[in-house]
Amino acid sequence: MDMDMDMGMGMDMGMDARSPRRFDLTSILSPDNLSMIVTPERVVYAGLIGSPLKRTLGSIAIYASIGAPFLIRTAGSDWRTTCFAVIPPYQAHDLVSTDKIVCSLHVEPESIDRTAAAELMAMDGDDQAGAVTCAAFRALVDGKATCAASTPEIDCVFFGTSLPGRSMDPRIARAVAMMQREAHDLACAKGYARLAGVSLSRFVHLFTLEVGTSFRRFRAWKRARSFLSLVRDSGNLTDIALEAGYPDSTHFSHSIRKIYGLRPKDILAGGRRLSVIRLSRAKSSHV
Repeated sequence: MDMDMDMGMGMDMGMDARSPRRFDLTSILSPDNLSMIVTPERVVYAGLIGSPLKRTLGSIAIYASIGAPFLIRTAGSDWRTTCFAVIPPYQAHDLVSTDKIVCSLHVEPESIDRTAAAELMAMDGDDQAGAVTCAAFRALVDGKATCAASTPEIDCVFFGTSLPGRSMDPRIARAVAMMQREAHDLACAKGYARLAGVSLSRFVHLFTLEVGTSFRRFRAWKRARSFLSLVRDSGNLTDIALEAGYPDSTHFSHSIRKIYGLRPKDILAGGRRLSVIRLSRAKSSHV
């Protein structure tokens, strides 16, 4: 990523989960002081964006502008000019900002119930929802509001309440939690099926039914998302690829570029200019 990447990454600012660090966006629009907040279920970012290739994220992507409108299009659609857009998970899209600035909130769809997910995606084109979201980002950027590195508080800032979680078959919920926690693990669906005590075909069917996407696609997204924690690694691309759970650097580069629209080496280069507040599910952790 060059420094203009929307999904910024970088240095962790560790915190105690019982007393989470406040997320201050007041200076985020400075090219030398970009930051974001990451929890296992949410990503909040406000800052510069370049012109990456088509991206296909596994999250519900909510984009808002606090400056000039941006251009956005999904696969098969025309460009539209707007200050607010919501893109469903795994929907390929392009985004271009005339002033190089965009704000985004990313929600992992399996972390909220289906009704809440549908309501979020239905906000696309809703002027009132757009105004509320843009106002929330503007308050954060102007320093009139702060946000702690916790999913409930992020939800309260943007939605006024915590979004309801999704109930899953315990066997699938356990697999999802493992994949979020250990995205680098190379275990295949067969291994997870064995842990769940069901056949491979039954596990794959249950997984798609409960999570809303295939095991393969979900694992690819979580692995790419876990790459955020490695952007300040000093190793070469091959070492980083292996640490992130990719079999080789070629597969790594192809997957990251397909999902983020940027080459891993550009993401790593840009990561040096970014700081991240990142909270793990159980405790604070260093990126």
